[in-house]
Amino acid sequence: MRLLLVAWGSRGDVVPLVNLGRGLAAAGHRVTVAAASDLVHLADEAGLESRPFPIVLGGGGDDPVVARWLAGANGQREEIRLMRAAMDHFAPILAEGLAAAVDDADAVVSGVISTAGLAGWSRRAGRPLVAATMFPQLPTASADATLYPVRPGWSRANRMAGRLQLAFTHTLFGRPAAAVQRRLGLPLTGRRGYLDAIRTTPTLIGVSPLLVPPPSDWPAHVRVTGAWRTELPTGFEPDGRLVEFLSAGPPRSISASGPCPASTPPGFARW
Repeated sequence: MRLLLVAWGSRGDVVPLVNLGRGLAAAGHRVTVAAASDLVHLADEAGLESRPFPIVLGGGGDDPVVARWLAGANGQREEIRLMRAAMDHFAPILAEGLAAAVDDADAVVSGVISTAGLAGWSRRAGRPLVAATMFPQLPTASADATLYPVRPGWSRANRMAGRLQLAFTHTLFGRPAAAVQRRLGLPLTGRRGYLDAIRTTPTLIGVSPLLVPPPSDWPAHVRVTGAWRTELPTGFEPDGRLVEFLSAGPPRSISASGPCPASTPPGFARW
């Protein structure tokens, strides 16, 4: 099967999908990774095929919008403003790149930015679409499996907060989704279509189930797979600072212990 992996984002977004691609290639699939032009070498070095988007996202480019986006912001409002500007800037580049690549694929593995835009293509072409993320998106009552728990343990308030956050993501990622739909000749589905695509697309979450224990109110098509890691080379020695950190006291469990601070910025990685 010919698989297209859409690894839009900076290096931290591309590496996990390249690692996922390694596993898919080992299973006998022909894997192509679409990534920014300065990051497609990661796919090449992994023995995978690559398709470059004509943009530099790994840093070091001369695009002022990308530079401001990668630099981050000091506050929540500024972060949202930068994200919206970046999405407007990225949308046509993403749309053109996908239009040139999807017809050659038997199935697509998509990051969060392109999932909603490609959902209509998947239905029209009769080809599978799978979302691959490194964080939980779907609302849940479980405080341990949501980005913004407002109550410890199991609470409907957590699910409501998750729904509000998911709706908010449309104000950012709905823009590139609409650009992809226009470029592929698909009907514009708006916020409802965006939310339906996120909720119904089969989803892989590439983190440990110890960090994101799958809650019972998630649909069966959402799977927490464990991290997609690069195998360590023979004789690997960790950085001394990491050894010091791991040796500093007994291990502690990670769980949601209560409401998040009001100042917490939106939980969006720089894709």
